[in-house]
Amino acid sequence: MVYKCGQPLLKDSSCAAVVYNDTLLPVPEPIASVVVPCQPTDEWLYERGPGNLVATVRFRSGVAQSIRYGRVPR
Repeated sequence: MVYKCGQPLLKDSSCAAVVYNDTLLPVPEPIASVVVPCQPTDEWLYERGPGNLVATVRFRSGVAQSIRYGRVPR
């Protein structure tokens, strides 16, 4: 991504909870920390210039998963 888009304005890294297959329920402790590792997640913020919304690219385990445009309150 850096090769195509350049360096992002901001980078944020976290460890996302792992969920059961086909559900949105997180894997419970202590199984989650012992058996199932969390998924490394990175979010990169790109300022795309005047007249364009900012873009946030989300990576999970090094693979781009989504791109959101505009600022989203958290």
